[in-house]
Amino acid sequence: MVILLLIGKKATPDWASRFEGAHSQLVDWLWKLEDKRSTTDFTNTFGSSRANFQGLIVIGKGMNLSQREKDRLKWRTDRTMIDSNALTVVSFDELESDLNFWLTSRYRA
Repeated sequence: MVILLLIGKKATPDWASRFEGAHSQLVDWLWKLEDKRSTTDFTNTFGSSRANFQGLIVIGKGMNLSQREKDRLKWRTDRTMIDSNALTVVSFDELESDLNFWLTSRYRA
Protein backbone atom coordinates (compact mmCIF):
# COMPACT_ATOMS: atom_id res chain seq x y z
CA MET A 1 0.00 0.00 0.00
CA VAL A 2 1.25 3.46 -0.87
CA ILE A 3 0.24 6.56 1.08
CA LEU A 4 0.71 9.74 -0.88
CA LEU A 5 1.46 12.92 1.05
CA LEU A 6 0.48 16.05 -0.84
CA ILE A 7 1.68 19.48 0.15
CA GLY A 8 -1.11 21.99 0.50
CA LYS A 9 -4.03 22.72 2.76
CA LYS A 10 -4.49 20.05 5.43
CA ALA A 11 -7.84 18.64 6.54
CA THR A 12 -6.57 18.46 10.14
CA PRO A 13 -4.44 21.00 12.04
CA ASP A 14 -0.84 20.29 13.01
CA TRP A 15 -0.30 19.30 16.62
CA ALA A 16 1.37 21.88 18.76
CA SER A 17 5.15 21.96 18.52
CA ARG A 18 5.41 21.49 22.32
CA PHE A 19 3.38 18.25 22.05
CA GLU A 20 5.58 16.99 19.22
CA GLY A 21 8.68 17.96 21.22
CA ALA A 22 7.42 16.07 24.28
CA HIS A 23 6.59 13.02 22.14
CA SER A 24 10.05 13.09 20.57
CA GLN A 25 11.72 13.41 23.99
CA LEU A 26 9.69 10.46 25.27
CA VAL A 27 10.83 8.37 22.30
CA ASP A 28 14.45 9.30 23.07
CA TRP A 29 14.10 8.42 26.78
CA LEU A 30 12.56 5.04 26.00
CA TRP A 31 15.31 4.39 23.46
CA LYS A 32 17.94 5.22 26.10
CA LEU A 33 16.29 2.91 28.65
CA GLU A 34 16.29 0.08 26.10
CA ASP A 35 19.91 0.83 25.20
CA LYS A 36 20.90 0.48 28.89
CA ARG A 37 18.70 -2.59 29.63
CA SER A 38 21.61 -5.05 29.71
CA THR A 39 23.69 -3.00 32.17
CA THR A 40 24.13 -3.59 35.88
CA ASP A 41 22.99 -0.01 36.56
CA PHE A 42 19.65 -0.73 34.86
CA THR A 43 19.04 -3.83 36.97
CA ASN A 44 20.11 -2.03 40.15
CA THR A 45 17.81 0.90 39.39
CA PHE A 46 14.72 -1.00 38.20
CA GLY A 47 15.16 -4.34 39.99
CA SER A 48 15.09 -6.44 36.83
CA SER A 49 16.20 -6.30 33.23
CA ARG A 50 12.56 -7.06 32.34
CA ALA A 51 11.18 -3.76 33.72
CA ASN A 52 8.28 -2.34 31.73
CA PHE A 53 7.54 1.33 31.10
CA GLN A 54 4.64 3.51 30.02
CA GLY A 55 4.96 6.95 28.51
CA LEU A 56 2.96 9.85 29.93
CA ILE A 57 2.67 13.32 28.41
CA VAL A 58 0.89 15.92 30.54
CA ILE A 59 -0.20 18.86 28.40
CA GLY A 60 -2.04 22.11 28.89
CA LYS A 61 -4.78 23.03 31.25
CA GLY A 62 -8.15 21.96 29.92
CA MET A 63 -6.83 21.64 26.36
CA ASN A 64 -10.14 23.04 24.95
CA LEU A 65 -10.09 20.66 22.00
CA SER A 66 -13.02 20.21 19.67
CA GLN A 67 -14.68 16.79 19.75
CA ARG A 68 -12.97 15.95 16.46
CA GLU A 69 -9.54 16.80 17.92
CA LYS A 70 -10.32 14.83 21.12
CA ASP A 71 -11.19 11.82 18.94
CA ARG A 72 -8.01 12.34 16.91
CA LEU A 73 -5.85 12.56 20.06
CA LYS A 74 -7.49 9.46 21.55
CA TRP A 75 -7.01 7.52 18.30
CA ARG A 76 -3.38 8.60 18.13
CA THR A 77 -2.54 7.67 21.72
CA ASP A 78 -4.52 4.40 21.62
CA ARG A 79 -2.55 3.29 18.59
CA THR A 80 0.88 4.72 19.34
CA MET A 81 3.27 2.31 20.97
CA ILE A 82 6.93 3.10 21.46
CA ASP A 83 8.87 -0.16 21.47
CA SER A 84 5.77 -1.92 22.92
CA ASN A 85 5.37 0.77 25.60
CA ALA A 86 1.95 2.44 25.85
CA LEU A 87 1.62 6.20 25.52
CA THR A 88 -0.90 8.25 27.50
CA VAL A 89 -1.66 11.94 27.03
CA VAL A 90 -3.65 13.87 29.64
CA SER A 91 -4.23 17.50 30.53
CA PHE A 92 -3.25 18.90 33.92
CA ASP A 93 -6.97 19.01 34.76
CA GLU A 94 -7.43 15.32 33.92
CA LEU A 95 -4.33 14.39 35.91
CA GLU A 96 -5.59 16.34 38.93
CA SER A 97 -9.01 14.69 38.70
CA ASP A 98 -7.52 11.20 38.34
CA LEU A 99 -5.12 11.71 41.25
CA ASN A 100 -7.88 13.11 43.48
CA PHE A 101 -10.09 10.12 42.66
CA TRP A 102 -7.27 7.66 43.33
CA LEU A 103 -6.22 9.33 46.58
CA THR A 104 -9.77 9.62 47.97
CA SER A 105 -10.54 6.04 46.95
CA ARG A 106 -7.37 4.68 48.49
CA TYR A 107 -7.11 6.82 51.61
CA ARG A 108 -10.66 7.28 52.84
CA ALA A 109 -10.79 8.42 56.45
